Amino acid sequence: MVKFALNHNNEQIRTLNALRKYCDLNQLLVEYRNGKLRRWFNVRQFPESKTLIEAIDQIANQRENNNQNSTHQSDVSLINKLVQILDIDKQKLENYQQNIGDFQELYNLANDYYQSQEYEKALTQYNQALAINPIHPKINHLKDDAIAKIEEIKQKYREKAKNILITPKADFTQLNQYLKNQQWQEADSETLKVVLQIMGKEKQGWLTENDCKTFPFEELKIMDDLWTQYSKGKFGFSVQKQIWAKCGGEPGVYNYETFCKFAEEIGWLKDGRWLSYDELTFQINVQQGYLPCQVRFWSVLGGVGVQDSWYFSFLIAKLPTV
Repeated sequence: MVKFALNHNNEQIRTLNALRKYCDLNQLLVEYRNGKLRRWFNVRQFPESKTLIEAIDQIANQRENNNQNSTHQSDVSLINKLVQILDIDKQKLENYQQNIGDFQELYNLANDYYQSQEYEKALTQYNQALAINPIHPKINHLKDDAIAKIEEIKQKYREKAKNILITPKADFTQLNQYLKNQQWQEADSETLKVVLQIMGKEKQGWLTENDCKTFPFEELKIMDDLWTQYSKGKFGFSVQKQIWAKCGGEPGVYNYETFCKFAEEIGWLKDGRWLSYDELTFQINVQQGYLPCQVRFWSVLGGVGVQDSWYFSFLIAKLPTV
């Protein structure tokens, strides 16, 4: 017979001691099932080969007589028996069992997220579970199921991406294009245009307190997502909300001093003077949260004053803090 080597953990296994040292229990399980382990002992003709082959055959006969299915529990039991007859370090068995448990825990958590339609969290947990990658039929089945769910999630994302720029209330296609091209001033003006269209305030040119309170969350979130995505987290309403909170601001609670502190922090207010729109800088190398900035001019009469901080705080209150 032509002698051949097993391969475990990128090591060519030609001796029993090497198998004990480098053994990968997942791989050992595969080799037991496909008969390669038995053939290896047979062609290598170790002094222990005959005894080990008989022990392997006995395991196979017991499983056949008991009509055992390849379940998680029976696989662990099988690995346990192989570890015993081959005199493999039991720490490897403990690690194997831990991997199985970790996979199952992550997989169950992913399913919980999936059932509650928290697809992004589910995707993360599925990927972490698959990274463990234990090899046996039960886990392979779960892996196939997980991969199918991941593809389903990605398809949902693809379908959502097709429609995300157009809602019954607004079309964000132009805003997306400006931001993609890093045309920050054009994007800022387009943001104002879309906001006014959503609330039917194109003629007035500003928002009222009630407008900010009732502004639809979905459209606000889309604009914020586009700003944060293309600026890599530097601009956006949620970014401004984080800075607002850092300055002591509370959404929906008037505090002009806090608004001034916030404006100074992001660069709208310099040396105690409010910058006019013409004085603003539309570059990426400005302060965090600098854009969009036309929010300053959405309130009554388009001026800067107590109304701005009041309305602005209502608007950003709708978004989660980043």
